[in-house]
Amino acid sequence: MKKIFVICLCIVLCAGTRTMAKKDKVTVNVPIEKWDGLRNEKEALLDSVTRLNDTIASYRQQLLVDADKMAQLSADADSMSRVIDKLQLLESRRVNDSIAFVEDSLRLHQQYQKREAEVAEQLHQAELKSARADTIAIQMMITYLDLKCKESRVIALRQNFQSIANDTLKRDYKEIDNILALYTETYQKVKSLAQDELKTKKIASATSSLTRDIAIDDYKKSLDDLDYVKKYYRNQENTSPYLNQMLDISYKALKEKDIELLNKILEL
Repeated sequence: MKKIFVICLCIVLCAGTRTMAKKDKVTVNVPIEKWDGLRNEKEALLDSVTRLNDTIASYRQQLLVDADKMAQLSADADSMSRVIDKLQLLESRRVNDSIAFVEDSLRLHQQYQKREAEVAEQLHQAELKSARADTIAIQMMITYLDLKCKESRVIALRQNFQSIANDTLKRDYKEIDNILALYTETYQKVKSLAQDELKTKKIASATSSLTRDIAIDDYKKSLDDLDYVKKYYRNQENTSPYLNQMLDISYKALKEKDIELLNKILEL
């Protein structure tokens, strides 16, 4: 009985196994057109994935390039910032230098104005002194026309006149200088004629009136021919009182035929 049971059990198990094997086997029935479509769709999907990966890789590469550019731009920005800082520093220095230059210029201008004022004042004082010196020179010339004046003094007076800076004074008193130019010549001639007559006594010892008159006329003509006599002797404005006094005595002595009066000329 046991053998029969075992045999039956084996038969049942084998039958069950075949049944289960039949149940596990799956059969897929897909038309060929549909299968080709699925395969093409799969390949297209794979291509899309590949392109997507390529695009992602390209984006990554571009990101790396952009990152380098950004780093360069950042470096450039830093460099530009340093340049700007330097420019600002230079500009600040330039402004400070400009301010210093302006301040120095103002200070120099003020010093120049002060010095200019000092020089102007010095010039003014010099002009006052020069004007005073010029006035004194003119006054001395006029004074010495009334006095006996040595030739050296006449030369000094005329040199002072030539040194006068004021053209107006030189023009107004030019005649005084002209008189001084004739002073020594006139003085010496008038005195020489008196000395000669007092020595020779041509007039005083004349033996006749005619001889005496000729001698007087010659004497008088010598006086009349003097440039001073022609120009200034009878001039009321510009003249030499001292020379006029000598001439007055000379003419009076000749007119009165009093030759002894000529001695006064030698005493002057």
